[in-house]
Amino acid sequence: MLILAVGIGIVFCIIVFICYSYKQNQRSRYTSEVYKVFKGQYGRGSVISMGYAQTNAFTEPVTLMLAVSKDDHRVVDAW
Repeated sequence: MLILAVGIGIVFCIIVFICYSYKQNQRSRYTSEVYKVFKGQYGRGSVISMGYAQTNAFTEPVTLMLAVSKDDHRVVDAW
């Protein structure tokens, strides 16, 4: 009985790991696509900065992108 419980626990952990890895990969693809669009719009006249914010462990992280003007260092656009 103990072996069965350990086996089920291991299978559950493997499934959770696969789902988490897939989710991370999808977010990375989406972020890179958005970065390309942002860079295309503001590429030469601005510096593009990107980061992640998460309020706690139970909320989804949010991707932050800023386009900052090279001349006067003002934020041109934020997403």
